[in-house]
Amino acid sequence: MTTGSHYAIGTAAKLIGITPHTLRKWEDRYDAVKPMRTEGGDRRYSVEDIERLAQLKELVDAGHPISSVATLTEEALGKLLNSRPRTRGDATESKVIVGVLGSQLAKELERNQTRMPGVTIAAIATH
Repeated sequence: MTTGSHYAIGTAAKLIGITPHTLRKWEDRYDAVKPMRTEGGDRRYSVEDIERLAQLKELVDAGHPISSVATLTEEALGKLLNSRPRTRGDATESKVIVGVLGSQLAKELERNQTRMPGVTIAAIATH
């Protein structure tokens, strides 16, 4: 679920490629992000939060402990990401996460998934 440009924890986690549990731990234990809260206390993640968390996940996937990268500045994250050696075919080289509106487009994208290895369909909405 989204609220304006803010995303509920389940949607944010899916976009990033981690579980909601992991997302809560990164926030609570390591201060990776500080999402806004609804009046009811639910977390709402901004686009900037999701971009930062996606960078953190990329670094964690590359072998960096979350504890060592969670509080880095945006500049430091960028430098660390850019200093990583990349190989041809590296999934991080062209990773794209999309949300799809319409079941026909979703079917077409899923059918062509092998030709788009860097594309992940994170959410499909049919209404």
